[in-house]
Amino acid sequence: MYLGEKRSFRLRRRSTTVKLERPFWEQLEGIAKTRKLTLSALIENIDETCRAEERADTGNRNLASYLRVFCLTCPETVPVKPNFRDAYN
Repeated sequence: MYLGEKRSFRLRRRSTTVKLERPFWEQLEGIAKTRKLTLSALIENIDETCRAEERADTGNRNLASYLRVFCLTCPETVPVKPNFRDAYN
């Protein structure tokens, strides 16, 4: 199992920490680069969509889960060949 990696962002003027496995961070970085955005800007855009879901009362507000699903369904997803030896470092 991959170890989680925490990263902090400012979303809506508040500091937020998100813990994801390294392959998801790599996907998000690749998608941000493809869209010519910073990683923070991409996460802020995704967070806005997540908040819209919350306002629609869908019960979905877990940003980390939303980011994982985004990585799996995004058309710009970049193929990643995981290096399992580095997964635990």
